[in-house]
Amino acid sequence: MTESSAIGDFGNCDPWPEGLFEHLDTYRQGHIIENVPAFFLEAALAPIWSPPRQQLSSLTPTIAGEFGYGPMRAMMLTQACDLLKRTNPWITVAPVYDAANRLQPGQHGQVRSGQFGHFIPITADWATSGLWVADLRLEMPLEKTVLIGQTPLEAFGNDLEYALLARKLGARRQRLAAPLPCIAHLSEPLYDGLRRQPDGGEALNAHVRELRVQWNDPTNPTVLALFVVALDESERSQIDVDGWTELVLSLYQSAYAEGVTIVGPEFTSIEVMSAADYVTSSLIEDTQSS
Repeated sequence: MTESSAIGDFGNCDPWPEGLFEHLDTYRQGHIIENVPAFFLEAALAPIWSPPRQQLSSLTPTIAGEFGYGPMRAMMLTQACDLLKRTNPWITVAPVYDAANRLQPGQHGQVRSGQFGHFIPITADWATSGLWVADLRLEMPLEKTVLIGQTPLEAFGNDLEYALLARKLGARRQRLAAPLPCIAHLSEPLYDGLRRQPDGGEALNAHVRELRVQWNDPTNPTVLALFVVALDESERSQIDVDGWTELVLSLYQSAYAEGVTIVGPEFTSIEVMSAADYVTSSLIEDTQSS
C-alpha cells in the first residue's frame, strides 16, 4: 500500500498474528498496561505546555513526548468490543501516574470523590500507596499489537467501578455545558466552602464519588438540584450528611437573592441513581483543579 492510498483508511488491518484475538480477549476497558510513553503533536507556534520534551521526529509541528518521565503506565479507554474488531487496529489509552506530590493535600479527597473530571482514581490494591490516577487530558492511540507480551493490570477492585468508568467516559463526551448561574451560585461557592474547611474538605469528600447538578433551564435556570453521589449504598450510608447539608445551606441565601433556588443536597449512589437523573445532570468540577 502506498502512502497516498493509506490516507483516510485507518481500519485496513493486516492479517492478525496467531493468538492475538485470544490475547486481546483477556483485556477490558480500564485495564492498565506498562511502558507507554506520553506523546502528543506539538504546536509549531505559541506552545502552551512548556516542560522540557524530547523530539521524536523532525516534523513541523513536532511529534513530541515528555522528557524525563520515561515510559509509564497507561489505562485502556477502548471498549472490549472495539478491542476485538479486526477492522480497528487501534486502542486509546490515557497516562497513569502517582499524582500525590503534584496536588495539594486538600485536593486528594477531591480526586477520590470525582471532583476533578479529568482524573480517574485508581483503587486496586497495588495503588493504595500514593494517589494513582489516569489522566484523561491526554488520550493517545496505540496499535493493538502493543499489548502482545503484556499482562493486564487491574485498575479497580470490583465490577461496579469498571461500570462507573464506562459511564464516566461516555458522560465526559456528552456532558451538558453548565449554565453560568450554576457556576456562579453553586459550583464556585461550593468549592470555595470546601477549601475553607480546616482539612480542605477531606472529611466531607470521604465516601463521595461524584457531585452532580441538574437545572430546570439550560440558559437561565431558576432551580438547581444538587446530588452527592457515592459508589454504592454502603458508601452512601457513611457520607457526612449533616456536614454537606450545612455547607449547601450556606449557599441558599445568596443564590435566592439572585432568583435561583438550590434544591438538595440529595444523597444517592451509582447503584440506585436513575439513568435519567445521571444523564440529565452534569458533573460539578472544581474550576481550580490541577
